[in-house]
Amino acid sequence: MTMFVPSRPPSREDILAYNLWQLEEERRGRERRMALRAQRFLRPLPAGWWKRPLMWGGAFSFLFMARDAFATLLVELIVKVGN
Repeated sequence: MTMFVPSRPPSREDILAYNLWQLEEERRGRERRMALRAQRFLRPLPAGWWKRPLMWGGAFSFLFMARDAFATLLVELIVKVGN
């Protein structure tokens, strides 16, 4: 038969030390997460990052001007046919 021996409750100093250890671990974890988040958002841009937006801007500008020129030619054609 096993005898139950009551253990003594932890002292106030032990509880305080454990709480302080928990707080320190939470602080370290929070600092680690903040550092990882800062690395993710402050990462340097890759070389040539500006080329793709510039190409899209040029393509859209060209398409807009081509559409406008086509519309102008169509209007001139309609006016000449109407005369």
